[in-house]
Amino acid sequence: MAATIATFLLLFLFLSTSYSATTYTGSISSSSNFTASNFHYVDQNGDFLRSVNRTYTAAMFNSQPKSPSFYLLIYHSDSRNVVWVANRNKPISNSGQLLLSFTGITIYDDSGIPVWSTPTFNSTVASLQLLDSGNLLLIDRFNKTLWQSFDYPTDTIVSGQRFPVGGSLIASNDDADFSEGGYTFTVTTSDGLLRWQNLTYYRLMMDSKSVINSNQPISYLMVNGSGFYLFGGQGSEVVVQVLITTAAVNSDDRILKLTNAGYLNVMRYTNRKWVTDFTTPEESCRAPFSCGKLGLCSPSGCSCPPGFRGDRNANPGCSPSDNSILLPESCGGNGTRLRSNSSEKYVYIPLGDGMKYYPIDFTNPTRKGVNLSTCENLCSSNCSCLAIFHGNPSGSCYLLQNHLGSFISSSTNGNDDTLGFIKAISLSQNHTSNSSSDFPVVALILLPGSGVLLISIFAIWMRIRSRNNAKNSHSKKLNDNLGSEDLELFSIAGLPIRFDHEDLVEATKDFSTQIGSGGFGTVYKGVLRDKTVVAVKKITSLGAQGKKEFGTEIAIIGNIHHGRKNCVQAPSHSSGNPTSSTDGQSSGSTGSRNHSQARGRARARAFYFPLHALEMHEEGRYLDLVDPRLAGRVTRDEAEKLVKVALCCLHEDPLVRLTMANVVGMLEGVLPVAEPRLDSLNFLRFYGQRFTEPSMVGTGEEVEVGGGFMVTTNYSSSPSMSLNSFSYMSSQQVSGPR
Repeated sequence: MAATIATFLLLFLFLSTSYSATTYTGSISSSSNFTASNFHYVDQNGDFLRSVNRTYTAAMFNSQPKSPSFYLLIYHSDSRNVVWVANRNKPISNSGQLLLSFTGITIYDDSGIPVWSTPTFNSTVASLQLLDSGNLLLIDRFNKTLWQSFDYPTDTIVSGQRFPVGGSLIASNDDADFSEGGYTFTVTTSDGLLRWQNLTYYRLMMDSKSVINSNQPISYLMVNGSGFYLFGGQGSEVVVQVLITTAAVNSDDRILKLTNAGYLNVMRYTNRKWVTDFTTPEESCRAPFSCGKLGLCSPSGCSCPPGFRGDRNANPGCSPSDNSILLPESCGGNGTRLRSNSSEKYVYIPLGDGMKYYPIDFTNPTRKGVNLSTCENLCSSNCSCLAIFHGNPSGSCYLLQNHLGSFISSSTNGNDDTLGFIKAISLSQNHTSNSSSDFPVVALILLPGSGVLLISIFAIWMRIRSRNNAKNSHSKKLNDNLGSEDLELFSIAGLPIRFDHEDLVEATKDFSTQIGSGGFGTVYKGVLRDKTVVAVKKITSLGAQGKKEFGTEIAIIGNIHHGRKNCVQAPSHSSGNPTSSTDGQSSGSTGSRNHSQARGRARARAFYFPLHALEMHEEGRYLDLVDPRLAGRVTRDEAEKLVKVALCCLHEDPLVRLTMANVVGMLEGVLPVAEPRLDSLNFLRFYGQRFTEPSMVGTGEEVEVGGGFMVTTNYSSSPSMSLNSFSYMSSQQVSGPR
């Protein structure tokens, strides 16, 4: 009963408070210590003050109906078009409050922490007023204006509002986010400048509708019922008039707005809707971020430059097509700070002919009279540089720093043929380590395979995992050196061909080109006398146990290469010892089977494993692909890493498949794991549909289609063989045709 009464009292107090909230007209006295919040004025939609003629309204309001971000703002009453925002970069919740006192306006979040306030005044505030012009004022007792919102515009100028030289409009991030975005509009004594990330991309005087009437310096900008003007002197002389098609139509409800897309619009309110009278720039591709980062803008729409593809993370935007190439992040400097990692090597991706970047039309080159190589070196030594444009024959070098926008497809670049190049990091050239050549070495040649398959990735990963576990379990450091004769002590089947030290020095040009590192040493590029390109691993110091582990690792990799055409079928629990019924035959064939036994099995289910792995990836069910016998010993993150790396190796386009260096780096945790490109894996769905057709499925028999691409399983005779028994599949079953 007591709880019911308490609930009733709280409900009564809430209803009473809501009912008592009053929307004022014209002004509010500061003597009442007025407070307002959206929660308090929920029945009035947050409105707490209207101008006398109700042209404009002040409210505690959110940007979108379901947005949790609330602001002190002023909007056009009929259209609810927002023209000014106070706390645009620090929104509050619906219970955050505005407080009007003798000292001014302060906005508090729901924890009572101030997030925005008016400045300190020499006299006390008497009232808050909202004029029909849309100007919010703080007035003292002598009716003197202490503060006005017109002096602090956000992204909009209303009719009659003076926008002085030095002032800036800052566009919002988007329609649902009032915080400051990247586009700005600034008035100078000679022009109006549109800028993105502090780079000028357009001048108001470039517009064909801008008419210069005087050489007087500009004092301020104004829009009113008759048009759009820039005034000079004391405001009595029109320096520039911007011609508006409907200038003859007078409208007191006219505004100038900088949109979040980077365009300056003059609009008027008529017939209960906003009509655009003027837009600049007129070109659709002039805004520097019109197609996102590294996007290519043309009259037909957005695309990507050659060598780049759509980047789902940039949305919109583009990224390098080659997964082994990464774009560096800017250090945010001003162009004088050198890069922090001097060992990092960069490559420069050409954009091709006819690519233009408008901001360089408004800046001076960083250096003149230099060749392309020098221009690249200037960018490489500057951590804020992300791209360059180099002019020929002028030798002008432009460094694009801190931000990259969109490019424009242009038929001509003028007298100077300027070409663009994007700065990038090649993963295949980095992530190497230097080691002394004074150590005794044994180098073993890893013969290159034609592709990286799931079974090889799994074997390498298991070897790496086993090695890491062994390292963590030993506290004694092993300091023995490995000589070339030491491997003679171990008899390990599967070791690849041995070469003399002199042959390897010749092949690697005295170990001059590093291509990777990890495990037990550094990997170098080499070319044998028969022109075969090989990878040579130079071993440094190891202990006795490490020597044997290294030999085992090499044997595993050698077997992966030589046995990639073998198909090994899983034995049942009653039988990997392997027998003639479980050993696969070479060249991808399944070999002979005891078909009389197979005919007695229950009906089997056929599936194409790569497609199954892709589907599990799309559903995030990575543990469903793990061998049941490894249950509890493989985490979801480990399984996810393996599946993603494997799928990246199955991309239909060979150019976007991972290199072996990338694979090892990702498995060892040196490189971030790449995301599979689903658009390059759709071919698996075609193969999966083909190889699981009912006509190809027997009654429990293993069926070979196209060299062993289909797997059949029988749950009654071999309960261990299931959809996640991928470790028993042949390389061709895993990868499909090449």
